[in-house]
Amino acid sequence: MSLFGIDLTMKNVLDKVGNGKAQSPLRECLAMISRKIVFVRIAGLLIPSLFLFAGTEKHKEHGKQTYYYDTSREGQTAKTTTTWTVKNEKGLLRLHGKDGKGETNVTVSPGPDTESFSYRETKSGSGYAIERDRTYVSVKKTDNGQTVEKRLYVGSTPWIQEFDFSLRPFILSSSPAFKFYIVHPEKLSLHHLVATKSSTSVPVRIGGKEYKAIPVTISLSGLKKFFWKADLMFEKTTGDLLTYRANDGPGTPVVTTVFSGKKPKG
Repeated sequence: MSLFGIDLTMKNVLDKVGNGKAQSPLRECLAMISRKIVFVRIAGLLIPSLFLFAGTEKHKEHGKQTYYYDTSREGQTAKTTTTWTVKNEKGLLRLHGKDGKGETNVTVSPGPDTESFSYRETKSGSGYAIERDRTYVSVKKTDNGQTVEKRLYVGSTPWIQEFDFSLRPFILSSSPAFKFYIVHPEKLSLHHLVATKSSTSVPVRIGGKEYKAIPVTISLSGLKKFFWKADLMFEKTTGDLLTYRANDGPGTPVVTTVFSGKKPKG
């Protein structure tokens, strides 16, 4: 999923797939590298890697909203609650996520394209920070007191490190697919992803309330798409994430994240 999906889940998936060598036929790659995610593509079907969605406007200015999500892992009874604070400010989407293990801060521009992303573990202080620098992303990782820095070339292709909210312009657009890069937070390497969207909405019931949802599938590009995918549902009119479902790689438990509310409502 996003927050620690891209950070936690996505990371594990990417580790399993690595450089395209899957440990078993079919299954995924995305989740701790954050939303979940992070950490969103496929040739032919898609549009060019860089494109602005027709009709997409800057994020409308409005007050801060707080979103709540419950995450469970197959075979475990315990649930983790993730809180996201979302604010649209000066045309940018600013996100702050917290789940008890760490905190994430993200700034996203219309397009969509990530401007900056950082994650820090609460106890150890370890983490990483990524910033967009024109055709590159600059990564700085701190772990056990050691710091590693790296610059990765992305060209004009969008970079998305968080799935819960960063994909909203794509969700609300008429475009059927969206290609982007995501950064593996451990290996500091790039992975090319594709998000494909259903043209029709489906009913989804959560907490006794029914929503009109847009199904979205996120997968690795090329042949790697056979080894990992994530299934997401977004509310049709707001673009809010409703559900996320994926595993960490071949043979691993499925992780499910479900929307549990927001304040103020609307």
